[in-house]
Amino acid sequence: DLAAARAAINEQTAAVIIELVQGEGGVHVASDEYVRGLAALCRERGVLLIVDEVQTGFGRTGSLFACDHYDLQPDILCLAKSLAGGIPMGAVCLGPRVMESGRITRGIHGSSFGGNPLACAAALATLDILEREALPERAAALGSLALDRLRKLQTPLIREVRGRGLLLGIELSRRAQPYLEALFERGILALQAGPNVIRLLPPLVITEAQLERVLAAVEEVLVERDVTGRAQGTMLANERTSATQPHKPAHEGSPLPWTNGTQQHFHDIEGAITRGHAGNLTCDANAEIALLYNMLTIPSYSGRERDLARYMVEQAQQMGLHASIDEAGNFIATTHLLENSMNQQPVILLGHMDTVRGHVPVKLQDGVLYGRGAVDAKGPLAAFLSATARLVRSRRLDSLQHPVVVIGAVEEESATSRGARAVVEHYRPLACIIGEPSGSQAVTIGYKGRLLVEYCVTRQVQHSAGLHKNSNEVAVAFWNRVRDHATGWNEQHAAHSTFAALMPSLRGINSSQDGLEEQTQLLIGYRLPPGYDSEGLRIQLEQWAYEDEAQISFSGEEAAFQTTRAIPLSRAFISAIRSTGGQPVFKHKTGTADMNVVGPFWGQNIVAYGPGDSRLDHTPQEHIRIAEYMHAIDVLELVLGELTLQGETTQ
Repeated sequence: DLAAARAAINEQTAAVIIELVQGEGGVHVASDEYVRGLAALCRERGVLLIVDEVQTGFGRTGSLFACDHYDLQPDILCLAKSLAGGIPMGAVCLGPRVMESGRITRGIHGSSFGGNPLACAAALATLDILEREALPERAAALGSLALDRLRKLQTPLIREVRGRGLLLGIELSRRAQPYLEALFERGILALQAGPNVIRLLPPLVITEAQLERVLAAVEEVLVERDVTGRAQGTMLANERTSATQPHKPAHEGSPLPWTNGTQQHFHDIEGAITRGHAGNLTCDANAEIALLYNMLTIPSYSGRERDLARYMVEQAQQMGLHASIDEAGNFIATTHLLENSMNQQPVILLGHMDTVRGHVPVKLQDGVLYGRGAVDAKGPLAAFLSATARLVRSRRLDSLQHPVVVIGAVEEESATSRGARAVVEHYRPLACIIGEPSGSQAVTIGYKGRLLVEYCVTRQVQHSAGLHKNSNEVAVAFWNRVRDHATGWNEQHAAHSTFAALMPSLRGINSSQDGLEEQTQLLIGYRLPPGYDSEGLRIQLEQWAYEDEAQISFSGEEAAFQTTRAIPLSRAFISAIRSTGGQPVFKHKTGTADMNVVGPFWGQNIVAYGPGDSRLDHTPQEHIRIAEYMHAIDVLELVLGELTLQGETTQ
């Protein structure tokens, strides 16, 4: 408002301070007309123009300084923060009018703590990087991409998108805080700029792929989340009936057949989610799909499962189950009181809540549900809970000879398996089903073992023309010995069976040097076949490391575990899969699961089962077919019905 500036500036005014792009004030970009007019007014009235570029300076807006966009030379320029890449440092730059005023004299700048040389060195290095990597130009290009994408979002929640370079603001029609929290849950750190503005300040080194992830999360939170009402904690109705659809056999990877009416039913669900008419969906399938959908919207990386556990406790209680979180952080839901379940021979459904890292946008499209954990292993866990809820609604509790305990374990994806280890001593189950993707018509009856090996070799730095092997060459030779040893062992013992083979993989390699010494580290993961002599393997690896004058350590060891298709639990699955129109298949997996942890304690009546294609585990394309998910719930309901009516132990 130039008129307001003319009225405010008088003979008592020494200076005018402005931000060319307001940050805290809501990310407002000053117009060219206003900046030119204000600069002219300051010159006319002998007032200094001070530009605050603490937030905009050093490439943030797509130029080294925001002043460059306006061809503006301020009298005083204030800089900080970005100047030294995070090291505390600021600068006050003086223009010609100030320097030529005769009022600037020499002085002394003291140093209370002697940090100035370090800060200055950091600033010089930062300036070199900004220029060498062309970060201002990068901010201009990526900022233009982000503004274009954000302005195309269609939702009444967004009033305006504005900004310059990688200083972006999204003005909402509501308070910003709930949406900031939702972004935080998805790994996106955003700031508030006023009560209803989301401020995005990505690092200048952000990659286009990383920016795409940010934009996808923003779209999910501001468009999909707002439409479906998930901020209020519910997507679809929780009421359901006992009606289910039978399934016919299908080959793994192909869609399970549906009647036209059922296929249309799921198109109706997708449409209701998109339109936000969730409350109109009341059939049994809707609540079970809603459960998994909402679980996928709650990030639960290993060690950060608490939010998902709380949500599942709430849902389980609404389903009529007893539910709580144990001391390890595991989610526990039971058909009977927990102490009664622990004292009897329960049927345990042991899934896990945690996922590997990586954001996969949650969406339901053409009968397929996408999201991190859809396959591994929120899909199986949601199927466990849904099938148990069906059992409670269809049977009198006093008719069940054995309680059902659903466990959502923590840290299965890490080497600790902390959740499974916390419960293994508390129960002596009649049977245990591990929640891992097998496909709804398949049952897993074996997992290989695991051993993690960390190898580190250090050498004095030698000239590259010398005859001595450097640390990288020594480490590579060690890895070649590991691989050749496994090849030789497999030729004698594996008989072309992947499950019977010794399988090493090079999971990480890192090298470094300080000018005097160089160091190379390897992380090797072994998949161990049943009955393999892991102690002998450790002795052999230690001998090779000794010869290399290297250090070696071992962790995460689990023995292989397998059962058979003849156990009572396998027979129950055979019957249930056939009853729902499928053809049962049994699998052995080359990975490990919580079966390796609890199997040696709980006995042979144990299998792994769950919907989903395990080839999609941990991938950016992770998704599950709704048809398969519903079929798995049908199968589990029949299996639980048979197991809970058995009067004697079947182990």
